[in-house]
Amino acid sequence: MKTPLISCLLLFTLTALQVTARAEDAPAAAAPETPASATAVTRAQITSAIADREPTDKLDKVVTSVDRVYFFTEISNFSGHTIRHQWLHKNQLMAEISFEVTSPRWRGWSSKKLIPSLQGPWHVLVLDEQGNVLTSVPFTYGD
Repeated sequence: MKTPLISCLLLFTLTALQVTARAEDAPAAAAPETPASATAVTRAQITSAIADREPTDKLDKVVTSVDRVYFFTEISNFSGHTIRHQWLHKNQLMAEISFEVTSPRWRGWSSKKLIPSLQGPWHVLVLDEQGNVLTSVPFTYGD
């Protein structure tokens, strides 16, 4: 009675190992389908400057004496795909910038020139190729 059970377990184990080996040996697709939930926006922030490919500070309020801000993003597991930064002032699209993500850990930024007539609430969206929002970062411009 133990022999058929052991045979079944052995067969199951060998089958599982074969499936794993086939998956590992399969060539990688050029641009794999990566669902938004599998990607990670590991950092997203408004900053007053970028130095050595890193944000210098993190802002949630920008005073009118500052005339340019940067939106920095770090993204994981999205290589070969495109993301977009959308800058919105009072929910009106003011700018859109597209980036091709070129590595498994990718950092990039866009900037926006601000003028006093654009005071009020802002937010920057990070979107994938299908228009799914990966993250949103709000900030306020004004004194």
